[in-house]
Amino acid sequence: MGLAEVIVFFSLALACSLGGLHALTLVVPERVSALAGSCLLIPCSFSQPMRPMEVETRLRYHWRSPMGALFATVPRTVLNSEDSSRVHKDFRGRVSLTGDTSKGDCSVTVSEVKQRDASSYVLEMRRRGDMSWSKAAFELNVSSFPEMPRLTGPEAVTDGQLVVLNCTVGFPCPSQTPTLRWRWARGQPDNRTVLGEPHVLLSPDKRSLLWASLSFTASYQLKPRIRCEVVYQHGSPVVVTKDIHVRFPPKEVHIRLHTLAVREGGSALLECSCKADPPVEEYDWSYTQRGRNHSSLLHALIIRIENVTRNTRVVCTAKNRLGWTASPATPINVEYKPHISSKSSCGWDGNVVHCRCIMNSNPRAAITWSVNGSLPPHGYNGSVLVHHNGTVTATLVGLADIPPAVVCYANNAHGNDSHPLLQEAHSSLLWMLVAALCVAVSFLLTIAAVLLCCCRRPAGRRATVINHRSQAVYPGDVDIYQEHTPLYINCTEVTHVYSNGSYQLVYQNCTPCFVRTKQTHKRQRRAGWRDRVIRDTERQRSRERPRPAAPTAESDTAIYLEVI
Repeated sequence: MGLAEVIVFFSLALACSLGGLHALTLVVPERVSALAGSCLLIPCSFSQPMRPMEVETRLRYHWRSPMGALFATVPRTVLNSEDSSRVHKDFRGRVSLTGDTSKGDCSVTVSEVKQRDASSYVLEMRRRGDMSWSKAAFELNVSSFPEMPRLTGPEAVTDGQLVVLNCTVGFPCPSQTPTLRWRWARGQPDNRTVLGEPHVLLSPDKRSLLWASLSFTASYQLKPRIRCEVVYQHGSPVVVTKDIHVRFPPKEVHIRLHTLAVREGGSALLECSCKADPPVEEYDWSYTQRGRNHSSLLHALIIRIENVTRNTRVVCTAKNRLGWTASPATPINVEYKPHISSKSSCGWDGNVVHCRCIMNSNPRAAITWSVNGSLPPHGYNGSVLVHHNGTVTATLVGLADIPPAVVCYANNAHGNDSHPLLQEAHSSLLWMLVAALCVAVSFLLTIAAVLLCCCRRPAGRRATVINHRSQAVYPGDVDIYQEHTPLYINCTEVTHVYSNGSYQLVYQNCTPCFVRTKQTHKRQRRAGWRDRVIRDTERQRSRERPRPAAPTAESDTAIYLEVI
């Protein structure tokens, strides 16, 4: 073998030796956290060698003296894969190499971690037969409190958006996996909520992680507050909470009436109420009145509407930067006096009266009945039915031999109304009675006229009015005279004439006639007697003269009555 071959051989051997040392480069986290009372896995790895080999592993730590800096730290062996007798008594039986070195895993497990185990550790490894060790140092921290989980997800979402939350927590011992669960601190999950199953993951620094997800649809009604709970063995649960802010356009828009009592024709104070996030920026008002649509120029939260009627309908529209929503057409509670419908009626079947009074008012009116001008008799039954539209139907039922006069009355704080329900039937009966009476009277008058004609026909042939002033008869033995216009009596025979100084009656068969008397003073009566004596003398002389024959008894004579 020449010199050149020898140089090449040693170069290859050195290269292989350096390659083996490079393969034992250890990777260990700089800091390892542990929970007191639990187990601990110290992750360790090295590059997998090209060929299987045997290694030696040991774990040592520097014990810190309670005296602090006065005494140097003393290294103590925690793990020795070749000689376990060198392990310190505090760690004996608690530390073991659990990694598969043939696959490049050099992880170490520590059980029942104690608070005093916290220190600086050095993990050493070498191939069997090598003189030097590959080392990796790390800091062990032991805590009495478990690690807090980490809850991630969006801070603010929009109504209807899908929300996904992730809860992650590291745990020191894979053999003692904690329990992770979700809780709703506020709100309730809906049917679309999905709870993910927990999974164990490995972090980039070879730590064990427990991860679970939660997904749901955001709703403004939920205002969700989500809680992630992690429960370790022999420990209290660890909780982390997250509030999800849900933004939404205006919802639940409705109109509130601030005026206590709105009378028809009055005014109403209205407020547009809703939920919105972000807040409402503008309000639009519109209303329908008497079949016409009106829009308000005001865009305020509260407005006043004038001349309100019972059919007024108001709509409020609320807007923010996410959208707008309109309220349903809202009627205003307008109060008005009762009104009895013309559909109200009464019926009588010859035995039973059945009346129905239909009334509309606000507030609801009290309904009373009047039967023949007074309260309903004993035995009449009444009932009231209120319909969904506010109309009230009152019913009255009772026995009656003839149709009674029934009136329905309705009264509330704003007025009253009445309606006669049997007015038409009563009027028909009255007209029937009047017609029957007229027929009877006509019949009686006809009979009376016939009788009167029969009685007056014979006397009519002889009755004649004769007016002969020159042939008047003056009874000489009766003191009567005519002062002015003659008094004519249509008669055929005068039986008696009575004079007693007052209004006198001249009696004839059926026709009495009044004559007037004129009383005089006693002196005037004496002068009257003298005058009559003179007149009697003249009459006597006149009788002696020739004169026409006197009328026969059959002829009619005009009698002049003059009462003094």
